[in-house]
Amino acid sequence: MVTKNAFIIFILPAIASLVFGGAVMYGLAYNQDGISIQPAPEPARAAQTESQLVIEGLLEEYDASEKVEIQVLVDDPGFKCGDLYISIVDPDEKRNQKSYRSVCADDDGQLEIDPEFSEQVGTSGTYNLEVDLVNSNIPNLSAGGTFTVK
Repeated sequence: MVTKNAFIIFILPAIASLVFGGAVMYGLAYNQDGISIQPAPEPARAAQTESQLVIEGLLEEYDASEKVEIQVLVDDPGFKCGDLYISIVDPDEKRNQKSYRSVCADDDGQLEIDPEFSEQVGTSGTYNLEVDLVNSNIPNLSAGGTFTVK
């Protein structure tokens, strides 16, 4: 008698719950025609292009009395404002850096640097110019170039 009660109390509800659960899962996974329901596709996104910094006005060669004057363009329509760091690194790896906080781009992507970057390097040698743009909305951008002072 105990085995009959154990069957009715323990085994039969377990079998019934498996059958009922399987039927519910089948109903969730298939539409009425018996065709599998696929997850909704992700909405199409615009193709992401890599953001770039462009340095304009950097010459290959300067006289010791000339100033290095550049403009920086950002090629990213999503960029609004960020922090700009412009560094001139001399042959001895000494760094002369200027920072501009909360620099914003105009409609053409040109960064509005106030005051404009203008730096005189009075010593002869080959220098590296490094530009870094830091923004919380896009990955940090960097660009660079080399110039010689005679």
